[in-house]
Amino acid sequence: HKRFNKDLEVEYSVKKRPHLKNGRTVDLSKGGMKLLLDEKLPKGVILGLKVYIPEKKRTIEVETEVVWTNDADKRDTSGKRLFFSGLKFIAIKEPAGTHLSEYLTHLESKG
Repeated sequence: HKRFNKDLEVEYSVKKRPHLKNGRTVDLSKGGMKLLLDEKLPKGVILGLKVYIPEKKRTIEVETEVVWTNDADKRDTSGKRLFFSGLKFIAIKEPAGTHLSEYLTHLESKG
């Protein structure tokens, strides 16, 4: 899948943990996304994720699985280590799937 470099705000929760955490997208595609997070998520973990799309004034809710995690060699403003996580989409309810597809088409048309 073609990847689009896009910095978007996300809110996520690890399944079986009720609290929400925040992160940022690094890129996204029709198959998944890469996130920048302040925690190292193990491979195979399932996340409930909300992606905020400001241009469309929408939130897309998806369920994803962690495919890989790497140290980002960066720290946040408080000095906490950051990590990249590669996620694949495993469930997208409608109309979120349509909204995501429309958004990626919009990004592609902007070139």
